[in-house]
Amino acid sequence: MNQYPNDYHQIRLRSCLKASLVVFILFVSISSGLAQSQKRPGSEDDFVGKWKLDYAASKAKMDNQKKSVLETMSSDQKERIESNYKGRVYQFMLDGKFRLSLISGGGTSGTWRLEKQGKQLIMAFESGDEVVYNIELISESKLSIKAVGKGSSTMLFPYLVLLKQ
Repeated sequence: MNQYPNDYHQIRLRSCLKASLVVFILFVSISSGLAQSQKRPGSEDDFVGKWKLDYAASKAKMDNQKKSVLETMSSDQKERIESNYKGRVYQFMLDGKFRLSLISGGGTSGTWRLEKQGKQLIMAFESGDEVVYNIELISESKLSIKAVGKGSSTMLFPYLVLLKQ
């Protein structure tokens, strides 16, 4: 008996198995990549949770004019501003609402939404004020936003650095 036909079939079977394995690995890789690409930075899911203001980092982002205004204030005024900003926690909820809590126990709330393909955060406060922020950076642990548009030039801290809690 000739063994060549069996060897031929075994070689062909191995080749088919190898090809199937390569196709399977490619399929899993592509599927995984598509799942990752569907969750873009700046999606609502990235914002949900509690974010604490990094006062030192936010203060460091102030422009020179605002820094000089802060430096010319009395010690009492500086302390009031610092105590008003330090410890701030922004809680963004999945239903589009947010809560801003102050360390003193006070706070405010409102609604939030993303615009411009997740590049802008709009916060509408219960007082009726609306602030538009450009999203400079968002990661699993850090959010940096800069107020733009109406009223942003009068804000002492137009640039906020928030850390995920």
